[in-house]
Amino acid sequence: MKKNVYYVLVLFTISFSSIAQHSLNRIWITDSILPIPESVLFDKTDQILYTSLMDGSPAERDGKGSIGKLTADGKIINLNWISGLNAPKGMAKFKNKLFVADLTEIVIIDIKQQKILKK
Repeated sequence: MKKNVYYVLVLFTISFSSIAQHSLNRIWITDSILPIPESVLFDKTDQILYTSLMDGSPAERDGKGSIGKLTADGKIINLNWISGLNAPKGMAKFKNKLFVADLTEIVIIDIKQQKILKK
């Protein structure tokens, strides 16, 4: 029994070590003017990257935050696509709405109208 467990562990270790060898290759880099980016959401339908930009303290209600739009290869479309946020962090998209976690509230943005619907 001990011998079988040993062989299973050896096979697992060998298999895992061959799978675990990964590397990263940079395929593009964006301009360094993004003001404190926190997260990115890829919109597959529109091939757009939405970026939450804190541009201030991550815990302060300062109105400096925004949502930026970039192309799928990292070129800036608009850094202040939606502005006046505090410290936007995570995002999710559902239909034509972008939901943004902004410090103490959820901000609902109409993507087509490019405006905040509700906080």
